[in-house]
Amino acid sequence: MTSSVFGGIAARNFGYAKVEIKKSIARHDGKCEVCVYTNPNAAKGHAGMEYTDATPVKEVQDINELHSRIEASMQRLWHKQSRQISKKHPRRSLPNHR
Repeated sequence: MTSSVFGGIAARNFGYAKVEIKKSIARHDGKCEVCVYTNPNAAKGHAGMEYTDATPVKEVQDINELHSRIEASMQRLWHKQSRQISKKHPRRSLPNHR
């Protein structure tokens, strides 16, 4: 997912992208380190997935759907965490002084 998101965004803006994932949490590196090349000559000799702005429409739609699902999941997670924090730290009413 990381490669397609970075590659898709960069390719749409620069016409070309090659995404090299140097470190990732999935590989148990403890962090992510991603290099995005926007120049094909600079990308030569580097491992990674290549993307262009000529990505088929179907794939763009799939990526857009993926982005929408990710955003919805993040919002649900954020709302869930907000409710948990509210339960731990309920708001107190301030006395009404007139």
